[in-house]
Amino acid sequence: LDAVVQEVLRLHLSIPGLTHEAAEDDVIPLLEPVWIKAGETIDSIVIERGTILSVPISCINCSNTIWGMDTKAFKPERWLEPNGITKKAQEVKGYHHLLTFGDGPRSCIGKTFALAEIKVCVHYLAVVQCSPSGIGFC
Repeated sequence: LDAVVQEVLRLHLSIPGLTHEAAEDDVIPLLEPVWIKAGETIDSIVIERGTILSVPISCINCSNTIWGMDTKAFKPERWLEPNGITKKAQEVKGYHHLLTFGDGPRSCIGKTFALAEIKVCVHYLAVVQCSPSGIGFC
């Protein structure tokens, strides 16, 4: 059940991204160097206080670079296999290497409730069956 829920949370987000305002000047290191318009290569980005940052969670949770070439496939077994989660994905902070609920001091305060609710709903759907007389339990 946990593996199915985690894979659903990875692929089907309630919000595609988050925005934050930088509280102080900072330097963000990049995973890989990037060529910029000026023809230079940079390996970090300087962020000034007050800059609005966008975190594209849906892109991070479905990145081939982070999750591998089968990133768009629904594979709950990736959460069960010893090497199912790539090393890059293991570096992602957040609940089970996902940013679905954000991370840090401003992460979703309803995360635990949402997870419990999802699991109860999935369990309910798994044990309820339709019968000619209506809905019955197994």
